Amino acid sequence: MKILFVDDSEDYRIMLRLWLGKTNHEHVITKSVTEAKEILLSQNFDLIICDLLMPEFSGIMMLEHIEKSQIKTPIAIVSVLEEMDYPHNYNIENRYVKPTNWSGLENIINIIVNKFNLLKNN
Repeated sequence: MKILFVDDSEDYRIMLRLWLGKTNHEHVITKSVTEAKEILLSQNFDLIICDLLMPEFSGIMMLEHIEKSQIKTPIAIVSVLEEMDYPHNYNIENRYVKPTNWSGLENIINIIVNKFNLLKNN
């Protein structure tokens, strides 16, 4: 599976690199919506996991770009916002509150990947 992660938190990006290095998932980790939009011009992904609260451009702007570009890749949101604050008018497969520790993040990524694999195989 090829996954695009968009998150401005350096700590989360480091944790993701460490965890993904132990998996078979091809991945690209970006720190901004600007970087992610550039990458989406030349690469396709099976899954996009995006934070919502980021400086410069928010995850909402990323969702708007994905919708406008007619990218059909499933999207999962992992953010500090409570789920009720998440946008509900985009093609978001899953919404998760960002955990504050590594094991919580690892569990959420595993849930997202497993859920996506189930959907893909049905």
